[in-house]
Amino acid sequence: MPAWWWLFALNNLLFTCVAEETLFRGVIQQTLAKRFGLISGLVLASVLFGVAHVGGGVLLVVFATLAGLGYGAVFTLTGRLWAAVLTHFLFNFIHLACFTYPVLQAQ
Repeated sequence: MPAWWWLFALNNLLFTCVAEETLFRGVIQQTLAKRFGLISGLVLASVLFGVAHVGGGVLLVVFATLAGLGYGAVFTLTGRLWAAVLTHFLFNFIHLACFTYPVLQAQ
């Protein structure tokens, strides 16, 4: 792992995962679920989550939408925002450790 992994982990947890899950699951998904039903709320919030990642390109929008479905499902099944935050954080950390960092090392 790179020497800066702990800084990535802390920033990712506090400024990405907590913030995004609070907004997309804690506010948007719950609001949409109350208005349109559980499944529709989950799907719509996930699509919005994907669109929020448009800066990374169309493929990232697709992957973020799928990830959003996963995080939203965890939130729905557990009823706990921290579970969605933890799932999001673990996914991002595994991505760093298994995909991003090895590519950086190869360069």
